[in-house]
Amino acid sequence: MGIKKGQLEEANKFFAGISTDASYSKETIENLSGVRSNLSHNGRKFVEITEWEIYMALSKIKKTASGPDELPYWLFSRCASELTAIVKHLVNLSLSTGSVPSSWKRAIITPVLKVKRLSEYKGYSDLRPISVTSVLSRTVERIVV
Repeated sequence: MGIKKGQLEEANKFFAGISTDASYSKETIENLSGVRSNLSHNGRKFVEITEWEIYMALSKIKKTASGPDELPYWLFSRCASELTAIVKHLVNLSLSTGSVPSSWKRAIITPVLKVKRLSEYKGYSDLRPISVTSVLSRTVERIVV
């Protein structure tokens, strides 16, 4: 089954339309986030993520798919001690500025059938988007949450 560029754009519009919350508000999200202490961004305080937290998270990464950056999971787990200081700086800089690196927002999206048979496929609503972000992005998300 060949997919044409127009079909990909149409599928993207469909999923973007059902994945976007019209009532999204940056302020609401910021108010829902836990208050942490020490560092601050726009008056909000939070605790700096420690080297130990970063090291433990990196060293415990299990076998998982690479994201758009194509960096494999084993790079982070095997090189945790060498990467800890760098990742700590990136994470705390991101938290202190309230900005997430654009590469952490990218994902490889694979549509998977919700229906059991291809013959039952009626349209995009019969597809489930599976998003794979970078290993580092997923790890940082776990640390912050």
